[in-house]
Amino acid sequence: MSIKRVLITAAADGIGKVIAEEYLKTGAKVAICDIQEDKIKAFKKKHPDAMAEVCDVGNDEELISWLDQALEFLGGCDTLINNAGIAGPTAPIEEVTPDQVRAVLNIGLVSQFTCIARVLPGMKKQKSGLIINMSSVGGVHAFPNRTPYSAAKRGVLGLNESLAAEVGPYNIRVNAICPGAISGDRQERVIEARAKAEGRSIEEVRKDVLSVNSMRTFIPPEDIAGCILYFDSPAGQRVSGQVISIDGHIPL
Repeated sequence: MSIKRVLITAAADGIGKVIAEEYLKTGAKVAICDIQEDKIKAFKKKHPDAMAEVCDVGNDEELISWLDQALEFLGGCDTLINNAGIAGPTAPIEEVTPDQVRAVLNIGLVSQFTCIARVLPGMKKQKSGLIINMSSVGGVHAFPNRTPYSAAKRGVLGLNESLAAEVGPYNIRVNAICPGAISGDRQERVIEARAKAEGRSIEEVRKDVLSVNSMRTFIPPEDIAGCILYFDSPAGQRVSGQVISIDGHIPL
C-alpha cells in the first residue's frame, strides 16, 4: 500500500493539528501550514519528518508559494484538507464592515478554491484523490450575529457539491464536514464573544450552545479526524459529494 501524501491548511493547532497527527500515526507524509508561528515551531519540534511552514492563507502569494513547496516536498498530493477558516465578527450585520466580510470569505472560502486549483492537475493525472472541505453547522443552520461566517461556510457546501460532480470522472472524491461546537480554546473564545455581544454570562451561553444538539455535548476534534480517515480508507472509496455533520445532532 502506497504512503498517503497529505496537505492540510491551518493545522498547527485545534482540529487541523489533530487531523495531521492522526495521519502521521498511519505513516502518511504530511505537509501543513498555519499563521501561528509559535504553533508551527512546536509542531516541527514534535514532528520533524513533517513539513510545517508559516503561511497566511488569506494572502494569495503566500498560499501559492506554500502549496508549491508542499507539493514538491510530498511529491504530489493524495489528500487535500481545506481546514483554514476564521470566526469573524460576532455582531449584528449592520455593524459588520465590508473588510471583515472579505477577510472571512477570503480565508474560509477563497483559499479553498486556490488550494483545490493547485492540487487538481496532479490528482487528475494520477486519476485519484480525496478533497475534504471544512464547512460548519453554521453553513447548514441559521447563525444570527455570525452572518459572514455562515455565508462563507454555506459557500463551501456549494463548492463541495459542484466540485464532486466536476472531478468525479477522474476518480477524485470530494466531501464536506460540518463540525458542531468543537471542544477546546477556540470554542471558548466564540462563547466569550457571543456572551459579550448578547450581554449575557459565559455560563448562560455555554448552556445554550450545548442545548442546541440532542446529545448535549461538545465535539472532540478526534471525531472529525476519524471521519476523514474513514473517507480516506478502503471503505470510503465510493463516498463523494457528501456533507457530513458531526454535531451531536442538531435538528433542522
